[in-house]
Amino acid sequence: MSDRALPVNFAFFPGPVAADAALVVEDVLLAERLGYDLVGIQDRPYNPQYLATMTLLAVLAARTTRIGLFLDVASLPLRPPAVLG
Repeated sequence: MSDRALPVNFAFFPGPVAADAALVVEDVLLAERLGYDLVGIQDRPYNPQYLATMTLLAVLAARTTRIGLFLDVASLPLRPPAVLG
């Protein structure tokens, strides 16, 4: 049952750890195959252990076909509206 007649969506939030870059992509592809609706990638530009969020989203967009992608926890001082748009 959905709330207010809206569909229920399921999301996946992988940790964008640079040491496991290939695993992050494979996990997102698996989430798409399993029927998840969305994938959120956290933006932590100050953490060198994490992948570049915008680049990762571009890679995932090229590899997936139907799952929605979004930026999660954006760093607003480094991501002005024109960049986020």
